[in-house]
Amino acid sequence: MDKLLPHWENKNIRIFYLTTILTNAWFVLPNWMFLYALYISKQQIGFVEAAAIILGILIEVPTGVISDVFGKKRTLIVGHALIGVSAYIITQAVAFPAFLLGNCLFFVGMAFTSGSFEAFAYDSLVEIGKKEDYDKVTAKSTSLGLAAFCLSVFSGGLLFRMGPTFPFYAWTFTSILAVIALFFTTEPKIDSAHTSVSGYLQTLKDGVITIFSNKFTYVIFPILALSILAKLNQGVVRQSLAMHFGFNGETFSYVIAFSLLPALFITHRFDVIRKKVGSLFLLSSLLLSFALLFAFAAYTSIQLYGVIFFITYYIIEKLSQQINSVAANERIESKHRATALSVIALIAQVPYVILMFFFSEMTTMKNISTLFIGFAGVTVLAGIYSFYTLVWNKK
Repeated sequence: MDKLLPHWENKNIRIFYLTTILTNAWFVLPNWMFLYALYISKQQIGFVEAAAIILGILIEVPTGVISDVFGKKRTLIVGHALIGVSAYIITQAVAFPAFLLGNCLFFVGMAFTSGSFEAFAYDSLVEIGKKEDYDKVTAKSTSLGLAAFCLSVFSGGLLFRMGPTFPFYAWTFTSILAVIALFFTTEPKIDSAHTSVSGYLQTLKDGVITIFSNKFTYVIFPILALSILAKLNQGVVRQSLAMHFGFNGETFSYVIAFSLLPALFITHRFDVIRKKVGSLFLLSSLLLSFALLFAFAAYTSIQLYGVIFFITYYIIEKLSQQINSVAANERIESKHRATALSVIALIAQVPYVILMFFFSEMTTMKNISTLFIGFAGVTVLAGIYSFYTLVWNKK
């Protein structure tokens, strides 16, 4: 089993693989808006999403500090428990307040797990002296997550046909299983200081400073740029783009599931790809690939091309997640890891919130092409700058 899944014999890593599967069971991704629309207006749906995202942003970094202070195991348990509770609340919701509460709890739960999950796996490998194998572990876990994501998204459409709340019941169940699994893990002891809250502010300050330290000089910009671009193409933007290509709630779930299959194959070989081209070159190349893809989306609306877009997008997005994780974890001390990764996750969300609040008109069908031309232009500049700093000026 170790050949198939590196370090399977380690309990923490074994449960990391299992929890990756459970946390990527996104049964509700293609259909959550259709359930909400049965009970609340589109304006209320927009407010629910915006309010929940803002709440998640506000607590993103504090939850990272909580993870570094109180332990990554406890933080992950709380996070997945909140996600499970949020999913169950939505299954019972029939009015605006319940949907708002459920959505807010979901983003709070995601904030608790953001950064902590990767830091937990990396520290578990450091503890056994195998941190150099993190890229292999994350490559396999990403493949497992993609497989779970693909199957759950596809089955989510079938569940929704049986009943609009069925995907949320399934999501509740997998979240409960994740909580149970995490109870059997052991908190990594590397560079930990989990018994005291007296250094909370100092931990927060050090974690923020970490991502702007000399170790990050040549990678922080592309890491942030890739994270931001992935976040921009989510939620309302992703749904609008699906409509731009002529998909509906049911067909889009099948498109997502199908599109993830090539990404599953390629990301499974991430460690091989990274060794052949190098982390620095891969970071800037992915940025330039994003630019070409966004330009492609802006100039076509044919369904077949839409399938090609989403296939390519998920390959780039998943490779970006992997290289960001490796590049960041290699440069962050364990005691600041969850905090620093939470800072990166926070910064990545800000442009999407700004887009929703101040430029939401750009996500309408008549303006979606212009929006993606803008995305492409900004990404070209980011890619060129990253190529210059990472390849020509690397130390």
